[in-house]
Amino acid sequence: QNPVPGDLAGDLAVGTNARLSLFAGGAYLHQALESNPATPADVAQAVGDMADTLEALSINYLAGHSPEDEVQQPLRDQLRGQIDVLDNLCQQQ
Repeated sequence: QNPVPGDLAGDLAVGTNARLSLFAGGAYLHQALESNPATPADVAQAVGDMADTLEALSINYLAGHSPEDEVQQPLRDQLRGQIDVLDNLCQQQ
């Protein structure tokens, strides 16, 4: 949240920070998979796919795409599906 409401620099900083956090989350998941080679294959695939989608969303947001545009909306839908797949896999473990 922008500490100075209406301040353009603060708004940009908050937005950029959120977009970079998506990328960092994807990178963290990739790193966690590399550090845990015994992860079951189906879980590893689901986590890797989700990490790729997070990174793609981040790059597209940083490039100026809006959440509902023709580039981002399919990725957002894909991420929701990947979260559901991973949730189901984790409940089975």
